[in-house]
Amino acid sequence: TAEDSKDYTFAGQFQTLINVSGVGNILDAIIKVWDSATFLTDNEYVRRSGVSQLACAVMIQEMIPSKLAGVSFSRNPVTDQNEIVIEAVEGFGEELVQKGVTPMRWRIKNDLIFEGDDHHNLIHVLRQVARDTYKLKRYYGHHIDIEWAYDGEQLFYLQLRKITARKEINIYSNKMAREMLPGQVKPLVWSVNIQLVNSTWIDLISEITGPLKIKPDDLAKPFYYQAYFNVSTLSGIFSEFGLSSDNLEQLMIRDDDSKHSFKPGLKTLKHSFRIIRFLYTKLSFEKRFLREYDYLKSKSQHLEKQMKENFSIENYPEYYETLFADCKRITYLNIVIPMLMTISHKKLKKSLKRISLDYNNLDFSHDFPLLAAYSPSDAMQMIKAEIEALPAHIREKILSLEDLRKHKEADHITEKTDGFINDFGHFSESGNDLSYPKWKEDPEMVFKMITDYSTPEKNADHYSLSEMKITGIKTSPSLMRLYMKAGRFKVYREQISSLYIFGYGLFRLIFLKLGKDFAYRGIINSENDIFYLSKEEVDDIINKFDTSSLVNYRKLIMSRKNEMDQTKDIPLPPVIYGE
Repeated sequence: TAEDSKDYTFAGQFQTLINVSGVGNILDAIIKVWDSATFLTDNEYVRRSGVSQLACAVMIQEMIPSKLAGVSFSRNPVTDQNEIVIEAVEGFGEELVQKGVTPMRWRIKNDLIFEGDDHHNLIHVLRQVARDTYKLKRYYGHHIDIEWAYDGEQLFYLQLRKITARKEINIYSNKMAREMLPGQVKPLVWSVNIQLVNSTWIDLISEITGPLKIKPDDLAKPFYYQAYFNVSTLSGIFSEFGLSSDNLEQLMIRDDDSKHSFKPGLKTLKHSFRIIRFLYTKLSFEKRFLREYDYLKSKSQHLEKQMKENFSIENYPEYYETLFADCKRITYLNIVIPMLMTISHKKLKKSLKRISLDYNNLDFSHDFPLLAAYSPSDAMQMIKAEIEALPAHIREKILSLEDLRKHKEADHITEKTDGFINDFGHFSESGNDLSYPKWKEDPEMVFKMITDYSTPEKNADHYSLSEMKITGIKTSPSLMRLYMKAGRFKVYREQISSLYIFGYGLFRLIFLKLGKDFAYRGIINSENDIFYLSKEEVDDIINKFDTSSLVNYRKLIMSRKNEMDQTKDIPLPPVIYGE
């Protein structure tokens, strides 16, 4: 009466006897099974289950002379992943269920084998077990595990039951996270970036789904200071939208090349009004972008000037809140504009294919010269060319930016280099990691970048659509409209990306000023140590300046530095199950 309850399986706890023949032997076997239940009263498994009384009935089944036998789960019972898991042994299933022999194992989804020997001589049987497991799960309406046996000719299902004692666990993936925040992420960078970017994504998705009961920290977690997205939380969002979590698992966990198929279900209908409104606002988003971009760019530049002139510990909360609010608006644009750009370029690619033109050879720079203003590579190329055009006796003496400033013959190059630093100085090695120094913090490094710059070879097949008109290739008005829209959004993408790096970089300015003050007070050793503290710890320091309860942050920072150093080369798995 205890076996296969909703909480406990009692798998393998009761006696199983096989190959019994003859009435007397069968009667003896029945008593042995009953006895096995009686002897379980002092069993640890029974004590943990809380079962006070055990009554036992005996099932008698025809013996199948199996060549292969095992179990199959409609969902991975360990990782909670939506895939068929099959474990099997050659011979009788008792070897697996009763004796604990290590089985062969397969993980199968949509008839694709992700784990296991796909050349096994009975692989066709295992594929059939997987297909039947999926059908049975659909029929019963919940996840199941089944016991099965194959006698060399026919497949038998011996038992089917609901998967029990399955605990929901979080699944984390760094497949996409490592592109946004590669390598190790310092605590301050994490606490600012995750709150900023994830809260913006939640706001954006909420436009379709309505209010979501999730927090920014629910979407991501660091393991050994490396970023992972919470696939389980994202799956909940997909479910709210009426989409299958299979697509999300395929996108963030699996490495197969199959296409992602997003098919909205009936649940999507309740969001239809929001979806229509969302699509309508995004179709007219260009006007909103042009209006907001100029305003936010001007405001960010003004905020930088203000902070440089009169930043103090006292007005830090006000500056931080203002910057955070502005950066959320910039981040929103930095998410939506690339999405709209991708859509417009996909449409253009299809149209070009119809007239046998390769989208990949399309050069937008000829018709959209503004793109060059946002490309540091173009500017570096021009400055390097002017340095190389100097007389040899002068060029040989210029090994640094300081050397360049000493030669009046190179004043025009010095001026352009200073202009380059002014235009692109907010760039850094990582636009998402505010702990990295900005280019403008190290002008000599920028000069070396320019002198080391290698001009890429130009593809002779590149073309622009305006040039195509000259060569006589017909371009329809609809194609030109698509081309112009794709080009504009390419410019917008560069503009908002540059503004995001600039605006987000102002957090670095704030915290370096705080770090300098903390170091002066002896709370930390150097201004850059502040990046090893979380935003909450920084606020705690400010609130407890004049108290004796201040934590030994220098010791804490040293501990974190050691942790990061010791774990920086650990090869982490792309997917982590549980905490």
